[in-house]
Amino acid sequence: MEVDQPKAADRKIIVGIDFGTTYSGVAWAENRNPSRRTCITQWPVSSANKEGQSSDKVPKRMRYSRDNIEWGFSVPVNAPQHEVVEWFKLDLDPSTQAVGHNTSAEGVRSGRNTDELVTDLIAQLVEHLMYTLREKLGSGLVNSTPLQFVITITAIWSDLAKEKTKKACEQAMISAPEHHVHLVSEPEAAAIYALHDLDLDALDPGDTMVVVDAGGGTVDLISYTILSTKPILEVQEAAPGSGALCGSTFLNMRFSKFLQSKLGKEEGFDDEIVAEALDVFENKVKRQFAFNAEPDETYNIPVAGLANNKSLGISRGRFALKASDVHKIFEPVVLEVIRLVKDQITAGNVPVQAILLVGGFGSSNYLKERLRAAIDSSVRILQPPNAWQAIVQGAVLKGFALSSPDSTVVKVENRKARKHYGTEWSVRWDEKSPKSKERKILGSTVSENEPYIAAFVWTNPVSKGRIRTVRMTIYNDPLSRDAPLSRNDNVGILSIVEADVNHIPENQLRRRKGCDGQWYYELNCKIEAVYTSASTSDTLIYQSQRCKSLRDIVVAHGFTSALSPRQGYHPTPASILNFADFDLENTASTAATASSSSSSSASPYLDLPESPDSDAVTILFQILSPRNARTLLLYVWIACCDECKERLEHNDIQRLADEQTISKYERQALRAAVADEENFFWCTSDCGSGQIHDSGSAQPIVVCIKCNHRSCFRHGVNWHEDLSCDEYDRLQEDPEFRSYMELENERWEEAQAAQAAQEAQEEADLDVARRLEAEENAEIERQEAQDRRAREREREREQELERQGNQERQRELERERRRNQEMQRQLEQERHQRQREQNAAEERRKIVARRREEEAKSNATLRTTTKPCGGCGWAIEKRSGW
Repeated sequence: MEVDQPKAADRKIIVGIDFGTTYSGVAWAENRNPSRRTCITQWPVSSANKEGQSSDKVPKRMRYSRDNIEWGFSVPVNAPQHEVVEWFKLDLDPSTQAVGHNTSAEGVRSGRNTDELVTDLIAQLVEHLMYTLREKLGSGLVNSTPLQFVITITAIWSDLAKEKTKKACEQAMISAPEHHVHLVSEPEAAAIYALHDLDLDALDPGDTMVVVDAGGGTVDLISYTILSTKPILEVQEAAPGSGALCGSTFLNMRFSKFLQSKLGKEEGFDDEIVAEALDVFENKVKRQFAFNAEPDETYNIPVAGLANNKSLGISRGRFALKASDVHKIFEPVVLEVIRLVKDQITAGNVPVQAILLVGGFGSSNYLKERLRAAIDSSVRILQPPNAWQAIVQGAVLKGFALSSPDSTVVKVENRKARKHYGTEWSVRWDEKSPKSKERKILGSTVSENEPYIAAFVWTNPVSKGRIRTVRMTIYNDPLSRDAPLSRNDNVGILSIVEADVNHIPENQLRRRKGCDGQWYYELNCKIEAVYTSASTSDTLIYQSQRCKSLRDIVVAHGFTSALSPRQGYHPTPASILNFADFDLENTASTAATASSSSSSSASPYLDLPESPDSDAVTILFQILSPRNARTLLLYVWIACCDECKERLEHNDIQRLADEQTISKYERQALRAAVADEENFFWCTSDCGSGQIHDSGSAQPIVVCIKCNHRSCFRHGVNWHEDLSCDEYDRLQEDPEFRSYMELENERWEEAQAAQAAQEAQEEADLDVARRLEAEENAEIERQEAQDRRAREREREREQELERQGNQERQRELERERRRNQEMQRQLEQERHQRQREQNAAEERRKIVARRREEEAKSNATLRTTTKPCGGCGWAIEKRSGW
């Protein structure tokens, strides 16, 4: 599909970056020539060789060596695993942090946090991009042409993870020329590329298709219904996007565990063997494995250094990986993908005509055929060409649309809301106006081209001083099916936006008299929300002025992220009363730590009275220095009136205190408000950090944003590894209780032992068959030797008769020949008889082996579904949940 060319004065370079879990891709194009998009396929293997490896994408691996960074293909495949950092992208979102964090130890990261790792890798990608652009276009053109970056992100990520990704990108691109950074969700980018390349004549308005972006870490899904095909393809979301952690990375994890269990006890087995085996599995086995592969088909996996072992399938440094084992590795992950696809189809509640598979995992033949077998036959399963490049190519196409609406090739007209969004504000009620009942709920249709605007009225008594700030708290609920009318356990803070109205003259602030006879300030404000596939932005509007210099504080999954025009984006722990903010000396933090040691779930900071008295003052001066005590008392007294001891209102504090005091007070008040959230949790380690855990007990693992310590939200203790919360409760009641994981491991070991016994029996049967075959071959050779000797004797006799010329001898020879023929016929009959007996014996052996296999399966089923009766010992059926 062709697009219009922009004017020369608007020249830009559009760059798409697919920042995946295991691989990253980069593509670029000039907006003067949108149809000519270029994917970077040459990657550095060292600092000296910038184009030493050809590949559509580059591995997302890094190794730190002092101040040097090895990345991508420059990290050797056989590099020790304890030196390589990978899969760290998953750490950006606390919900997936455990998966990514467990893959690399702290020492590998050289003291760097996840944000710094992401920044380092993106910086390397941008550096190589700039090298490529200068090689292709020339330094002068590149340095004078603005760049527009479109970064793809996982659709199921939290708003915090998306903001952290954007911040890392902007920080990594400091050295780049003039540029702008935009985000787009991976499934939308993939859909734009896949849909724009489809035959439009085969599409009709009303058709619906599901786009499955199966990548390395996540599988994201989104459904689109076609609205029109001319002049451009216009679509709208048929259901809210969905996804889960079930990408091809988990195939690698399962293969690694399989290899450990199979060969881990062999002498010489180490991390280097695992790394080389994983490289072959990643680049060959996963891509070649097909749904119709024969179970006995094998794939050669290098295991250099391991001794030959026929029972394990090791020969000459190669391990024979059976297709049946690959099937066991693939199937659990593929089943999860199938479940996601079926759920997405159900959520759309409309007939689906096709499923588009994109991404690296999406190009798998096995995944395609399993979906074909699991989904209704009327639904077409499609794999567009270059499925691995679909996301990065779609990011470039999205960049064209953002740069110039006329360049749009696929327009997403409407989307489905992923969450419920709401506020807590008083609104003038007008029962005649339907606007009073308007709201955005999960599944509602939203458009990034049509912002959602809600009006509210901010009031404050004039007697308490003029209004200086207007603040709005935005809430969200991603779990409830119906939009809540008030806050509940599922509702959390999405963001807090605040605008400074000090610049507005007093005479321009509207006032009205209330029914109580008092005068009130009344400010009519609006909040504007824009929903895109990758972000949600809120803007406060007052008197037609958009408050750009507002402070936007995003609160999600344990972070409070402050965004201001001068300072930029600075994530800080969501804890309150940090003594460093009061400029206190070290003695204060020591006293605070001591006071928190009694309980892991209590606040690690000093618990102060609301109204200070003489006893409290005495205690403060005993545990703190005089300077620190006076500073802390100042903040306590700010909140209380010195005469009546009543707590002061926010406006009174602004009127009475100096600017510096107000700034510190508001910061601490905000943090205190966050800590009052029902799902606020203090880390159970000694780090002194607290955070909001939005999912509460539904997802009880809390990963500390400061020290990465894992705690249990439900019990307020360190996370109980290998035990669910219910199992932990049962363990407290019964010390002899065995967890599901322990029982599962025991069953797994029994299954491994049974499998080993079965393989040993199969090997013994093969030895018997090989011995019988050898005996049969020896018998055939012996018979052939006898036949040769008989023929030689016959020729000798014939020669003798010819010399003697005796007719009688000729007749005798004839009789001898007949006897020999008769003997040969008898021998042939005996040989056939032995062959029939051998075949019958072989058939009996096969029957015995098959009965043993069936008996083993029956016993395994019996162990799984029955248990021995405590009285008589007979097998009885297990009850549900036993």
